[in-house]
Amino acid sequence: AQFLSGLAGVSSQSAVADIRRAVSSGAVAESTEVRLRLARALIEAGDGAGAATLLDRVEADDPWEWRAVWLRGVSALAHGDMAGAAAAFDRCRSEVPGEVAPKLAAAITAERDGNLAAAAALYETVVSIDPNYVAAAEGLARCLAAGGDVAGALADYDRIPSTHRARAEAQVEAVRMLIRAARFQEAAEQMAAVADLDQRRRVEVETELYEAALRSVTAGTASPNGASRTLGDRPFNERGLRLGLEDALRRRARLATDPAERIALVDRANRERPLTVL
Repeated sequence: AQFLSGLAGVSSQSAVADIRRAVSSGAVAESTEVRLRLARALIEAGDGAGAATLLDRVEADDPWEWRAVWLRGVSALAHGDMAGAAAAFDRCRSEVPGEVAPKLAAAITAERDGNLAAAAALYETVVSIDPNYVAAAEGLARCLAAGGDVAGALADYDRIPSTHRARAEAQVEAVRMLIRAARFQEAAEQMAAVADLDQRRRVEVETELYEAALRSVTAGTASPNGASRTLGDRPFNERGLRLGLEDALRRRARLATDPAERIALVDRANRERPLTVL
């Protein structure tokens, strides 16, 4: 146990080498725990076949070792085998029905497989059990948004506790969802309400907002309405949105630490700004 706990934070390749060296030298016995930890490291390193061989040995000793099944599901998910992942996580759910992690894993698998209704139901179960499972709240919001239920998705993003460290980033994802739904004014209002957000991240999202709104106006899918409509403090018309985008790009340039990135952002700002006729 002491040896395995010492592998926390070690890269997967280093963990594989350390475990194999310890086992071959006799410093550590090849117990079930050691095999499972090595299998996890192999999966993370991309060696699914090597992990499968180890898991076969674990299950040969104990066919009811659900953690081996769990790792098979993780490996299948990593390699895009949705059917294999779903089967593994469903077995974990039946063998350890009180555990939340298999439910979350099954939800992620269903979402990636395009089964949004099943994914949403599983995500709802997880977030109802423990709202601190941020991945479940975000997954449920994604499923609802994909089905056109933007209001429901916003409500689920808001279920993430205000004290959770992921709250601000979840609210940013809510803003981006509103941008994709072309609900630009709501996105701007939501963005203004996000607290404790890194300044650079904030201006990146503001850039996305003005870019999307400008595309909408120039494509004719949103009708500019002069000064009677605004986005932030800018008129919702092509000139106002270009000025907003230019300003956001210049602020990003000032925050950039890489000179090449700074120059590229300034060049973009120059291209986006409205033409001035003297």
